[in-house]
Amino acid sequence: MISKIKQKKQQGFTLVEVIVVAIIVAALAAVAIPLYNGYVTSSKNNMAANAAGSIASFMGACMNMKGTATGAGVSNGTVIPGGTTITCDDDVDATTDASIQIPDGINIVISSVDATPGTVTGRGGAAGETGITDQVYRY
Repeated sequence: MISKIKQKKQQGFTLVEVIVVAIIVAALAAVAIPLYNGYVTSSKNNMAANAAGSIASFMGACMNMKGTATGAGVSNGTVIPGGTTITCDDDVDATTDASIQIPDGINIVISSVDATPGTVTGRGGAAGETGITDQVYRY
C-alpha cells in the first residue's frame, strides 16, 4: 500500500519575513515623520500669519473707534496666548463693541501699540520652538 505522508501547514511567519517587513516600515517612517513635522510647522506659521493679520485689522478698527489701540486692553510687549479673547470698548455705553479670539496654539505679541502705525507680531508656537517664524503686520 501506498502510505500517505501528511504535510504540516505553515503557521505564522519566518524570521526573515518579519525582519523584511520591519525594515520596510522603518524606511517609510524615516521618510514620513520629517515630512509630517514640516507640515505641522508650516501650518502653525500660516495660522500665526492669519491670526496676526486679523489682530492687526482689529487693532486698527479699535484705534479708529477709540482714537487709541490701547482700548483693546493691550500695551507694548503684551503676549496674548492662544484661546484668549481681546475686546475693544468705545466707552460710550456698557456693551463691548468688538472682540476677537486668538486661535489655540498661537502666541500673539503686540510689539508696538501707540506707534503709528502699530505693529502686531504673530508666532505659531512656543517661544523656543524651532522652525517657527514671526509674522509681522502693521495697523
